Amino acid sequence: MLVCPHCQFENPNTNKFCQECGTSLAQNTCPECGSLVPFDAVQCQECGAIAGIVWWALVSGDKGQLALSAPASTSAVDYAVASASTVQAATYLDRYQRYRLLDVLSAPTETALEMQVRVLDCQPFQLSLLEALAQQETDSPEAESLTPELSEDTKGTPTAPAAHPTTSVQAMAVPAIAQPYLALSSRFHQALPIIHDAWQQDGEQIILLEDRSQLPRLVDLWLDEDLSLPALQILHWLYEMVEVWSIVEAWHCCQSLLEIENLRVDEDQALCLQRLHIDSAESPPTLQQLGQLWQTLFAQSQRTQVGAISLLLADLEAGKLITV
Repeated sequence: MLVCPHCQFENPNTNKFCQECGTSLAQNTCPECGSLVPFDAVQCQECGAIAGIVWWALVSGDKGQLALSAPASTSAVDYAVASASTVQAATYLDRYQRYRLLDVLSAPTETALEMQVRVLDCQPFQLSLLEALAQQETDSPEAESLTPELSEDTKGTPTAPAAHPTTSVQAMAVPAIAQPYLALSSRFHQALPIIHDAWQQDGEQIILLEDRSQLPRLVDLWLDEDLSLPALQILHWLYEMVEVWSIVEAWHCCQSLLEIENLRVDEDQALCLQRLHIDSAESPPTLQQLGQLWQTLFAQSQRTQVGAISLLLADLEAGKLITV
């Protein structure tokens, strides 16, 4: 079905216009000038603004490579400056030719068999696999939830839900790397990126996330002397990091808060994660490492620390604080 972006009415796939409000279901609407733009175009042909729906894809698997990849001679440039000709020359991430590659796939490393790439959604009004499954769950109350709630141990600490049987459709369609996003999205929708779709293909797990690469990095704002950030803003970021740490710890994703490039800030000056990073099983992150990150930020910016913060950092560095 095609979901109207204006009134959310569910239309048959054959409809060109919404039968409820008349909105076009065959073209995007430019957010800048209101012109109609084909789904397969990244930029508006009238004003040049980004009008396509772009997602950030993470591809992870044991094989360490994609079955579908763009030939070097036809790869597209970054979506922000892509021309129509290079977009048309790109290939697709999925076999249904919905998500078209906009970048050259990043190569996996020895430590991370994972690739990242931006994709253009060529069927943006069509329900994604996750959305279709979520709707199926809503229509079938007896089915198991795709977004299990966190439970609490005897001390009130959030813990990941216990393993439970899933339907064969869920097992085939929803990869493990999508589960933390699904479980945590309702509690930290601002801190975590929206997950749009997820599937398994040729031995690899693929998820599509909201693209937050254009958001400013927290470290850039922290170190910018011209901004004159108030101490209260700095303290609030520290608090948000601890708050998010306490939640993602149950899903073994604390490494997400130790990657400088992963820490972003939205228009409300709130902490945002670009994505989740899975912790190393051999050496899981510690609060001491979080304290070291804070210490580095303070040292590089040469900001005056509140006395209590200096004591907190010293206790973290000494390993005296081991839990939130």
